[in-house]
Amino acid sequence: MKPLRDRPILLSANADRVAAVGTIVLLCLGSLLAASARAGGLTLRSGFKIEGRPAAATSISTNAPADAGELSVDSIIVVDAGMRRYYVRKRDVVALHVDAELARYEKFRLPQPPGGNGFAPDQVPPPLKLTSWDEQGRREITLRGARGPQKYLQGIYEIGPQFMRVRTQGLIWEFGIATTSIPTHHLDRMIRSTIDTSRFEDRRAIAMFYLQAGLYLQALIELEAIEKDFPDHQEQVEQASLQARQLLAQTLLKELEERRAAGQHALASAKSRQFPTERMSASVLRQVREFAESYEQARNEIDLINVQLGELQAELKDERQRELVDVMRVEVAESLSMESLPRLRPFQLQADDPDRPADEKLALAYSGWLLGEARAIDTLSQAINLWLARFDMLQYLRSEDSIARRQILAGLLDLEGVTTQSVLDLVPNLPPILSTPGIQPGVATRITVADFEGRLAEVVGGDSKEPVEAAYHVLLPTEYSPDHSYPVIVALHGVERNPEWELRWWGGTADEPLQSQRRGYIVIAPEYLDAKATSYQSSAATHERIELAIRDARLRFNVNSDRVFLAGHGTGADAAFEIGCANPDIFAAVIPISGEISTMVKRLDDNAKLLPWYIVNGQLDRDVFGANARTIDRWMKKGFDVVDCEFVGRGYESFYAEIHNLFDWMELYHRQPQPKEFTFKSIRSDRSRYFWLDSSRRELSPRVRNVARRTPTAKEPSAISSSPKNVACHILDGAQGRTHITVNSSGQTHTLWLSPEMINFNDRLQVSLNGASKYNDFVEESIEAVLEDFRRRGDRQRIYRARIELQ
Repeated sequence: MKPLRDRPILLSANADRVAAVGTIVLLCLGSLLAASARAGGLTLRSGFKIEGRPAAATSISTNAPADAGELSVDSIIVVDAGMRRYYVRKRDVVALHVDAELARYEKFRLPQPPGGNGFAPDQVPPPLKLTSWDEQGRREITLRGARGPQKYLQGIYEIGPQFMRVRTQGLIWEFGIATTSIPTHHLDRMIRSTIDTSRFEDRRAIAMFYLQAGLYLQALIELEAIEKDFPDHQEQVEQASLQARQLLAQTLLKELEERRAAGQHALASAKSRQFPTERMSASVLRQVREFAESYEQARNEIDLINVQLGELQAELKDERQRELVDVMRVEVAESLSMESLPRLRPFQLQADDPDRPADEKLALAYSGWLLGEARAIDTLSQAINLWLARFDMLQYLRSEDSIARRQILAGLLDLEGVTTQSVLDLVPNLPPILSTPGIQPGVATRITVADFEGRLAEVVGGDSKEPVEAAYHVLLPTEYSPDHSYPVIVALHGVERNPEWELRWWGGTADEPLQSQRRGYIVIAPEYLDAKATSYQSSAATHERIELAIRDARLRFNVNSDRVFLAGHGTGADAAFEIGCANPDIFAAVIPISGEISTMVKRLDDNAKLLPWYIVNGQLDRDVFGANARTIDRWMKKGFDVVDCEFVGRGYESFYAEIHNLFDWMELYHRQPQPKEFTFKSIRSDRSRYFWLDSSRRELSPRVRNVARRTPTAKEPSAISSSPKNVACHILDGAQGRTHITVNSSGQTHTLWLSPEMINFNDRLQVSLNGASKYNDFVEESIEAVLEDFRRRGDRQRIYRARIELQ
């Protein structure tokens, strides 16, 4: 038998997921691996699971004032997860998992110089220098001290499957780091230096440790070596190896499914054909075989469809129809893939029907290609008109000239059978509106942003005296396809870093793809700060740069606008708090990492409650955790959806150890449904979009560069207000076929964007603005409203059919 250590690793076994799978492993491994290590923890209403020891608390911070949020006794649950603590609202907990077996995790003690002397720092600045961990579990850290740089020796003194404990010589400073942050070969040598490798129980502990850590391949390698070195225990070890192998297989199968769900079909197909089959159960082998066969079947179906479309086209008698259908066939032949194949299901079901004429079959194929399988039609002339409508739509959306757009719209309206609903149905499968030649998955790319009229967007604000082009950096996931809809992370960098650092943190590179690439997320990092910025300064220019980047990405890539997440590190986290509160209709959730809640954000509870929050900080980071505590306590008291994570004994860091939890959490969230009623606090004095209300407080120049001035004047005040203004909207479904909308806003101009999900278009609509009647008529949907809304926002998931200007 070929040793495991010499075999290629076919797929990552999610080795750095420590806690999530250890439970299953330890329950399955028979007498050799009998110890149970079921993790305690809790499950939140969202479905998010947190492992650790839960306990009741009255406040996030023991230093918080007594009236912090006016919380009742034990209204918060704190989960001690070793190197970090989580704080959640008690009423959001749907299940508690208490486990007395946590102490039975395998742990190893490393000899290190004694710590616990010197003074205990209350803050830890970013290190000036940090060496890598050596094989003795030691490193040197250099910190800025009162008398200049100070060097300290840090040592790992306890290794556990989830985290390792570290102490610092010369300081009373201990903390934990993720076990999987250490290279596996270093980790293995550290462990072996603490045991007697000639003892079966010690070797068994190593295998147990790797299983608890989710490092299945390393566990199997160790079990194979134990079987050879301790033949008297062969039966026990073989049984454990068999069961561990099945767990590894299930993990690999799960990853295959995740890759397929992320649209990474070539990778999933290739890896399924390379799946290890030796000593695998019949059930696992069957699942792998069916998985691989599904791809082979899809490839055969694609080849057959291309042949059938050509044969059916030849049967058409109308020469003009043949010419138009030929154009359609070329596009389908070039683009048909595993991702787009479902659109042709209606055609596939009827392709062999001898009673169906060729034109009906072709109509099913090409209308399905445009509209999706649920809306395919069997009238070829209408299908051709839909293709012509799509061409006009793309011309309209790509045009930089308003006069040209009006002419294109007139032609679109003349197409027989093309309705507002038809245009709406065409939007989800439109190709990219903006082209990005040469862009490759996994390669960071800088993109300059165009404004609404197609001109280079420039923004003046902050310390800039001259216009600065709006731009962002983007990282596409593995096997990016315009036919797959992707969630997006909008990542804001800190002042000490740059946008490409954010891309690497979330997604790595083409050679070393990390989580956003593996999980199928697009990451965009806007250039939102002024060049000389040393901190986050709230400005309309900053807001505009981020909003323009999101709009551009929506038009350039296939973005699932219901799953756009805002995140940031340091200064970027400071900005994320504010940008999220200012735009709760854009984001599904917000993830500030090492950020501080500003005075402005503390005034925006009405906005913050509209979003889920996952807040990450270090206990010793500038007292940021304590400074945020009162606001987060208040948010929890008011029922906000918040997970607050504190890394114990850690300072200002990026906290990559939290990356898997962040993605698991994001998978549970979508943008909230369109509200019929909302109260909002506006901080923009120039303009704001609040869900379906577009409001401005002064007329804007058509150039984006005029949204903010460096120095406010009496004629043009600052675009960010220190006193947020209330905006309130309410849709009331009245009796006798009437609907009433009330708007309370201090804006100068107001536009309502409406859809049938909000109001019944068959009812008469009455609109009042600040108590005055502004509209009393029936609402008419229009193709122009659909196209303008999509052109301005690029949102494929939420498009409005009607627009009402309130005078």
